[in-house]
Amino acid sequence: MPENIDESESPAVIPFAAWLQDHQRGSTHAALTDGLHDLIEAVGRLQKEGKLVLTITAKPVGAFQVMVGEEVVLKEPKETRAPSIYFYDDAHNLVRDDPNAMQFEGLREVPAPAPLRTAKGNDGE
Repeated sequence: MPENIDESESPAVIPFAAWLQDHQRGSTHAALTDGLHDLIEAVGRLQKEGKLVLTITAKPVGAFQVMVGEEVVLKEPKETRAPSIYFYDDAHNLVRDDPNAMQFEGLREVPAPAPLRTAKGNDGE
């Protein structure tokens, strides 16, 4: 800091949280509060990363005047659905069975084996 400036004369800086609660009559603060709640719920449920982004823009409009805007974007994690594997036939239709696989004729179901018996031990049981 230059020597000729007295720190006691520096203007007080308004805390960001105070400005945010006042900006747009509190609607931005409310959107961030709701967004944070929704983000944490989705991250906990899906166990995936999400993001809450606040972008503030400032544009000069005159002497000692700025236009301040904001954008609140919630990027919740997405639920992913498992893909399915299919084959396709000569007509390009999706089918479950490989149309090029060999077909077996005369297959039969093998009956279930009989239950196992336990062997008697050496002690005569």
